[in-house]
Amino acid sequence: MRLGIVGCGDIASYTALFCLLNRRIHTAACCDRSVDAAAAFAKRWRIPSFYDSYERMLEKETLDAVYLAVPHDLHFAMASTAIERGLHVLLEKPITRTLEEGEQIVLQTKEKGIRLGVNYQSRYDLGCHALARAVQAGSLGRIYYARCNIPFHRDQKYFTSASWHANQARSGGGTLITQGSHMLDVVLWALDSQARYATGMTAQRRFRDVEVEDLAQGILEMEDGALVQICSAMIATPEQALSIEVYGEKGTARYSDKPYPNVRFRGVRPRKIRPPMRGLHALQRSIEGFRAWVIEDQPYLIPGEQALPVLAAVEAIYRCRGRLIIFGVGKSGLVAKKIAATLTSTGTPSFYLHPVEAAHGDLGLVSSDDVVVFLSKSGMSDELRPLLPSLRRLGVAIIAMTGNPNSFLAAHGDVVISTHVDCEACGLDLAPTTSTTVAVVMGDA
Repeated sequence: MRLGIVGCGDIASYTALFCLLNRRIHTAACCDRSVDAAAAFAKRWRIPSFYDSYERMLEKETLDAVYLAVPHDLHFAMASTAIERGLHVLLEKPITRTLEEGEQIVLQTKEKGIRLGVNYQSRYDLGCHALARAVQAGSLGRIYYARCNIPFHRDQKYFTSASWHANQARSGGGTLITQGSHMLDVVLWALDSQARYATGMTAQRRFRDVEVEDLAQGILEMEDGALVQICSAMIATPEQALSIEVYGEKGTARYSDKPYPNVRFRGVRPRKIRPPMRGLHALQRSIEGFRAWVIEDQPYLIPGEQALPVLAAVEAIYRCRGRLIIFGVGKSGLVAKKIAATLTSTGTPSFYLHPVEAAHGDLGLVSSDDVVVFLSKSGMSDELRPLLPSLRRLGVAIIAMTGNPNSFLAAHGDVVISTHVDCEACGLDLAPTTSTTVAVVMGDA
């Protein structure tokens, strides 16, 4: 197979090495936007031609396939260009930056009769493969839940050496889509079930000057009822072993990549099935698997369409980033607590924050992904008004739930929900009765 490598960074170096060791793969050319980087890469890995233009490489070279190790936002356009030229494509994960792009590119490959693989190489890992095949064979019985933990460590160089890592629009996200999706893909492949519900949170705990998360946690509920938990981080110190745990009615499986990739079973003794390709490393097996798929029509473990479920799950967790934070004082504060409790119990992360405590430092709990709700009958509460400038600087969305649509809070809310009542049930029209009932009803709605 004549291969062109696009993107001459770290992961491409490992790919070039394994291609060099594979007599059935000839790396004919490489490409990088830095001609110096491309030239050095070609010299190091004995590649005859190098380019600083992707289009020029495709025009000049006779290739069977391209390997794309480029920023996530370039996956769609570059893969589409290769497909239109009749070239097969091996993409580094994720398949594309968004699920919509991924579905489009898969459709394009089917229309053109082209093969597109995604290098979720852990499916070719000895331990991950044995775990997944045991689950798929029913050796663990019905699966109750699974957990995967990705405690990576990255320093500032990770962002400065490749600035696109820090950019949300270019990368699509941080640790969850870049590191965590490897283990999540294995679990979803093993369960062979679609996620029907997701919840989760992301955070920036160490790297505050970037747009993406360095910590993410999520829970998926699968169509068969199993729960999948993921924790992905790039701030673990020191870096720890990657792990997957799967708990079934008959037994348990636990994978770890340290000191070497391995899986251990408790309660059952299934046969450990090896990946279909030989090699010392999962990446080496994945590359040979792709070659055999393109040239010999042997099945590849990660065709494009099978890389879509993990991207859908990642996007679903990302959509759960924000929480609903509700403020109120007096009787409105009590209603706010009730609304927050109801929303949390029905799957919307939410909590009540007292405005006085917020003014004294607890406003640090609020992030730019959150939505704030102010509850106030008058819309003029002195305790709420001082919080607005700080919340505006954070860029949070503000919902004003008030009985006075012409109030200060209503004027400064992005959305106004009217809880106006003509009078209270109290004969003196003083005690909050009707107004609090309306606020509770609106919160439940």
